Amino acid sequence: MRRGSSTPTPRTLKSWRTSKAFVGSQAGGWWRYVIPGFGDIDWGVYCARLRRNGFNGVLSIEHEDSALGREEGFKLGLDFLRQFADGS
Repeated sequence: MRRGSSTPTPRTLKSWRTSKAFVGSQAGGWWRYVIPGFGDIDWGVYCARLRRNGFNGVLSIEHEDSALGREEGFKLGLDFLRQFADGS
């Protein structure tokens, strides 16, 4: 869109269509948010590489998995990730 205008230009429409085709939308895209342990990430390797590179911080879970309730999702994510905790 042109600055100060609500009318889209051909260039902005093309850009929007291109990004929409690549990314999809949350409702019908090619991916879905899942709790750690329910997706494709190898969390053991991921956590090991963080440590190997000097990371000693907090790992936060952002719960956006619509298939699980709030408490259930956090508990499952925490229980899964706990196996990779250093314990110190």
